Amino acid sequence: MIDFDLTFPTALRFLERYSIIAECNAEVFHLSNYMLELSIIEVKMNKWDPSVLASSCIYISKKIKEIAKPWSSLMTQQTKCTES
Repeated sequence: MIDFDLTFPTALRFLERYSIIAECNAEVFHLSNYMLELSIIEVKMNKWDPSVLASSCIYISKKIKEIAKPWSSLMTQQTKCTES
């Protein structure tokens, strides 16, 4: 008998996927990862889905780094989140 463990996707996995879609450079990815780690220790952030946390960290990182277009239509399509 094969024993399978069921797992769920973590915010880090979403961050890795979304950073590829958003064409993040290493600096934006690491800043996003840092903010995501900060959200882990804040209990109030547990109410948000991991995908929402990851996408918002990417958006905020791109805004901090003053990247011209922080949110693309592809990101809207993949994350089901809009810039607003």
